[in-house]
Amino acid sequence: LSSIWQKSPIYCIGTDNMASVMAFLEPPEVHSVLTMSLSKTWRSVFTAPQELWKILCLEAPFFAKIDDAPFGDSDSENSSLCSFPICSDTDSRHIFGRYRLLYTSFVRCMRYLARIKDD
Repeated sequence: LSSIWQKSPIYCIGTDNMASVMAFLEPPEVHSVLTMSLSKTWRSVFTAPQELWKILCLEAPFFAKIDDAPFGDSDSENSSLCSFPICSDTDSRHIFGRYRLLYTSFVRCMRYLARIKDD
């Protein structure tokens, strides 16, 4: 595992720095880059952990207001997550993660609004 870190220093930059790098891209491109199937290491370092997705949701252009209550609390359920097409059950939400689903919802809304604007 240590040889992976030595050959590919991008894995060492951490979530805060990756969020800063991603700030130069538009949200749809950020989503595409972070969900690419580059390697298992990429997935485990950047795609799967929820901290990076949370940072991206909290920053521009979304500025999401997120409570830090446990995900399973009925009071803290986000209605936008419940309406996400593939997360009709709790298991799906845990596979992708709360913040990744939220960010994906934001990106889909942006794409939809862009299409409406173009028409």
